Amino acid sequence: MKKIIIGLILILCSGIYVYPQYENTRATAELEKIYSNLEYNTTAFNDLKKKWIINDPVFIREIYNRFVVKDALRMDGKKVPEEEILKRSNQIYEGNIIIELRKRYYDDEIEYFAFKVADELNGDGSILFFDPVTDGFYLRSIIGNIIYKKIQEQTYYFTNLTKTEFNTKSGYYFDLNLDMLNMDVVFWSSTSNYKNKYLLSAFGQWGNDYIFVPGWFLGDYVGGLKVTYYEKVSNNPLDYTYNIGLGMGFITGNPFPEDLPVGQLFKTGSSLYGTISGTPFDYLIDGLDHFYVTAEGYVTISDFVKSTYRLDEPTDFYSLRNYFRVSFNKRKLFNLFDFGMFEIGAGVGIHDLYHFQALPDEAELIDLEPQKTAFDKYTHYPFIEFGVEKI
Repeated sequence: MKKIIIGLILILCSGIYVYPQYENTRATAELEKIYSNLEYNTTAFNDLKKKWIINDPVFIREIYNRFVVKDALRMDGKKVPEEEILKRSNQIYEGNIIIELRKRYYDDEIEYFAFKVADELNGDGSILFFDPVTDGFYLRSIIGNIIYKKIQEQTYYFTNLTKTEFNTKSGYYFDLNLDMLNMDVVFWSSTSNYKNKYLLSAFGQWGNDYIFVPGWFLGDYVGGLKVTYYEKVSNNPLDYTYNIGLGMGFITGNPFPEDLPVGQLFKTGSSLYGTISGTPFDYLIDGLDHFYVTAEGYVTISDFVKSTYRLDEPTDFYSLRNYFRVSFNKRKLFNLFDFGMFEIGAGVGIHDLYHFQALPDEAELIDLEPQKTAFDKYTHYPFIEFGVEKI
């Protein structure tokens, strides 16, 4: 009798235990069914949805770390053991992991997110590193609003997979800029695993926006070579890490000599031009990304002989022989609605101005302001600039 009673108790207890489990499983399935039906099914538009791959290794690490912290990594629907996460993280360290994304058809919410192995990615993109996330609101809860919005805005290096826009983003190839006032023609580039990029280009510059003397009054054109380095390749050519340029000034003449209020401006010697610009504070202070420091200089290193000017009578003229500029610019300060990203900058530009007289019988130019020292001939121009940028 005791055995029978004990058996009945065990059966009853197991029934009580199994029933709630069955009810919970069924309730979960019902909730998943209801939740999935809340969204309008747009499978027929999958080929037209915006798709892209994040290739930025630093940004991928940041996103991956959020998944680790939130314990949100899954394999076949199950939590991933810590040992397996540590093992697989080596792929992240080596930069072999990319992130594939797809937006919903009718808005900007992300409906598909997946870590994938870059070296093994095939045509249908089936090589998954972990289970994909197919709900944008769940993804937002894992990575947070700031990173989620950054993913949506695509302000990092990515490869576009959208059917109608495949690899056509402006500025991606950095080929040439045919603005004659500020020309830039790239003739060599090199990259490594889509992480960085070196560009070697020929540049030209007529005038200078920061010394307040129009280029057509200076009588020379600066030309040379420039090296630009991108630590993280971006679709925006202005997102460089640093660039260095060296060049020389060449005589171009004065198209409008009669319009000068103080007299003609002549180039009086061979000149050397140099510029360097970059984001040094990225490595020193957190939060100061896109903060650019620029320095440039133009120095006359030798004098022309008087016959260069071809003057048959006494002539007074001016000559700008040296100029320098230092500026600080903070780009992408904040988003100004649909207009683009607001930026601001400040700096100082300085240049000298010599007043000469050329006489037919004299071999050397005569300085008409000998009482002024070399430093007295310099004029300083502090400036502030701001604008809106949208690529």
